[in-house]
Amino acid sequence: AVLRQCLPHMGILYSMFPVLVCDEVTGDVRSYNSSGWCHCEFTIASLGKQLHQYSSDCEPVRQRSQCAHLQEGGGLQAVADAFYAALALKTFVHESDREVACEIISRYAWKGRLVEAINSKDVDGLSKVLGEIARLQLRDLLEQPVD
Repeated sequence: AVLRQCLPHMGILYSMFPVLVCDEVTGDVRSYNSSGWCHCEFTIASLGKQLHQYSSDCEPVRQRSQCAHLQEGGGLQAVADAFYAALALKTFVHESDREVACEIISRYAWKGRLVEAINSKDVDGLSKVLGEIARLQLRDLLEQPVD
């Protein structure tokens, strides 16, 4: 029960602290690139710019620069769309975890939109984001740290 309460907030962990990608697995374990959880953690760490310290030489980091590229080109929504499309091809031990991974990315994206509106001093945009956060019952995002 406690783990289910904590999981939606995992984006904080992967976006604020350096992440070590461990992509080497034994033959009886599915690959790093096929794991839905690894994909979620990697995406958040990439968006949070937390891969450089420990994982810059890791093969998945070199292969998947899509997050930085998409963020520059289409913003957070483009990254979220690419994440959801890729996640559909990933595997989870428990299929119900797919929804939790989507929630983690969604919450991270809403926080990103909030920070974007604040940094650009977009009062109308901030008002819209806050309205959507309230409508979606995500007010706890306002109490979370951002980097």
